[in-house]
Amino acid sequence: MPLKNATSIILCFVCLLCIACTAYRTPPVRSGGVYHKVQEGETLHSIAKAYKVDVHTLISANRIKDPSQVGVRSVIFIPDVSRTVKVPKTTEKAAGIYHHVKEGDTLYSIAKAYKVDVPILMSANGIKDPSQVGSHSVIFIPDVSERVKLPQPPKKPAGIYHRVRKGETLYSIAKVHGIDVRKLSAANNIVDPTSIEVDRILHIPDTKTQPQAVPTGNAARPAPRSTTTETASSQVPADNSKRYVRRAPKSSSQFVWPAKGKIVSKFGVQPDGFTKYNGITIEVKQGTPVVASEDGRVDRSGRLKFFGTTIIIKHAKYWTVYANLEKSMVMPNDIVRKGQQIALSGKQEGSGKPCLYFEIRDKRYKPKNPLFYLPR
Repeated sequence: MPLKNATSIILCFVCLLCIACTAYRTPPVRSGGVYHKVQEGETLHSIAKAYKVDVHTLISANRIKDPSQVGVRSVIFIPDVSRTVKVPKTTEKAAGIYHHVKEGDTLYSIAKAYKVDVPILMSANGIKDPSQVGSHSVIFIPDVSERVKLPQPPKKPAGIYHRVRKGETLYSIAKVHGIDVRKLSAANNIVDPTSIEVDRILHIPDTKTQPQAVPTGNAARPAPRSTTTETASSQVPADNSKRYVRRAPKSSSQFVWPAKGKIVSKFGVQPDGFTKYNGITIEVKQGTPVVASEDGRVDRSGRLKFFGTTIIIKHAKYWTVYANLEKSMVMPNDIVRKGQQIALSGKQEGSGKPCLYFEIRDKRYKPKNPLFYLPR
């Protein structure tokens, strides 16, 4: 009888053990990573930091909707890691919050709303390109205790949408729709008007009807314009006493390139997310002739901090700036003509790279994107 009772007890114990094993589901086996069991005091951010991966990787790999709800004893898959590590524990609340990116949010608008620098957000989230932060992703905001509501982006004005086809340019699209290319670029946040992707959707503001067709290929290119290049010797008097003309001539229809070369930095915010340029940098060999981009009067010729030898020319409606020069060939109050040589290019202050820095500013000295004003 005691043996029978003992057998029953053993059978009951085995059954309970089987039920317990069935109820506990082990995480699916996945290659190329390890599983980490969340302990008391750990957060998704501290786990990511300990394993040297960014928070987005953990969120994506584990399909986490709310990072703040990752609980104790839950299992997190850490991709591309060969062994588990010890995560430093803390009894304090996580020093930061998570922000769910919504349609219209940018890393800059998020940083501004939370009063945090963009580089800090990039570092805390392992972001290399701030322009690639998409909607529905999650951003960790360090050293913040409360969420804030970001202002809704303004609605786009009335207009139509146009899908870019192969062979079309921003200029041909603007011409067909009867809109200034600068206005079209501003409506679509385009920095470089010479480069638009096929199949990109453009918003054409203040337009109601679609045109029949946009010319492509050679038909989209304007007829070449003839330009006359004049030398500095034919325009700048040798005797300084003969510099008698004071009034700048009227502006002609178009600027010309101050020098031909590869554009190595464009106008506006740079890829690092926080550096901003008011002009463009053109890669040229040291000693390359630099010409006046438009008729005008030399306002300044001399050295400027961070820019080296610099020439500033006043035009009828604009100003142009030429920096990183090796030698200036003009003096203040000199009258120069479009295409006239005014300097030789030099090297960039600090880096020592041979290049020319060029700006276009309006009459109020507000910087403009030179690519919208220079010939294509």
